[in-house]
Amino acid sequence: MKILKAVYLLAFMAAALSSFTNCEKENDIVDIPEDIQIQILQDDVLGDYIADEAGLTLYYFSKDVDGTSVCAGACETNWPIYYRENLVAGAGLKQSGIGVITRADGSKQNTYKGWPLYYFVGDNQAGDTNGEAVGGNWFVAKADYDVMIGERQIDGQNEKYLVDDKGNTLYLFTADKPNESACSGGCLTAWPSFSTEVTVAPSTIDVQKFGVINGTDGNPQITFASQPLYYYNQDAARGAVNGQGAGNSWFVLTESDITN
Repeated sequence: MKILKAVYLLAFMAAALSSFTNCEKENDIVDIPEDIQIQILQDDVLGDYIADEAGLTLYYFSKDVDGTSVCAGACETNWPIYYRENLVAGAGLKQSGIGVITRADGSKQNTYKGWPLYYFVGDNQAGDTNGEAVGGNWFVAKADYDVMIGERQIDGQNEKYLVDDKGNTLYLFTADKPNESACSGGCLTAWPSFSTEVTVAPSTIDVQKFGVINGTDGNPQITFASQPLYYYNQDAARGAVNGQGAGNSWFVLTESDITN
């Protein structure tokens, strides 16, 4: 009988210990925070734009056209960087558009379509867009820009110039006539036409100046102020301007050409 009682006692103690251990494991479980989402908000004047999870506006900087952030020091004080480790795309945004870069100081920064994202110190609450067009090179971030403004040194001068939504440079051809392309065959191989319909652009560009024609290959080609637009196949990276001045006939569209 004493042996049987001892067996029961050991069994009871083992069960109690198991229960305590399971309870301890359950209490050790840490809730994993939900992924943080960027979102689309709407402004009566600017249209749809990208904001953080709290509704604070995010911005693009034209000088970041090559996908690298050049905003540091005093610039970064006024335009704090945006970074969330577990960032996901909210409604109206594509997860594939979200990226991360490592800045010169080793810190991380989120990007959308390759454009680094920032806040503006002058925005005090959700819905503020006070950074729009500051300096002619800061613009609310948008998922649906068809074109953007890049900025870099061109021919020894700092220039703002027209690029597509991913920072690829657009060119004009001086041999073209208004709304008529003179580029065909091998020319068109080297200088592919820009064919994305433009309905959304930075606020300093008059979107009504964009049009569409039939290119020499029979496909749609976009124009600006009646000038057909092209890429250059030797521009291997976003922001590159290797076609500038080619044959003294090919040129980027600079600020004086494109802004209101």
